[in-house]
Amino acid sequence: GATETEVTETVTTYQLLFHEVVPIDAAIALAAFVIGQNSVRRLPLIDALIAGAAQARAAILVHRDEHMTAIPAALVRQQALVMSPSK
Repeated sequence: GATETEVTETVTTYQLLFHEVVPIDAAIALAAFVIGQNSVRRLPLIDALIAGAAQARAAILVHRDEHMTAIPAALVRQQALVMSPSK
């Protein structure tokens, strides 16, 4: 896991990208279920909830998570960032 310093540095680096914290409600939970059911590979629940929140806000899901690539583009707009060679 990451250290507190690493997490703080990451949050500081990306803080200008933060627009809002989206609460998970029933509609997002249902969207997460549908996304998970339609993904081409198993999608962890937390990733499905994040994708559901992005879908609900018509946002672009920006990620470096291989799990997210299993989500059909028709369900959630995505932008995958390049993984660093150490990953």
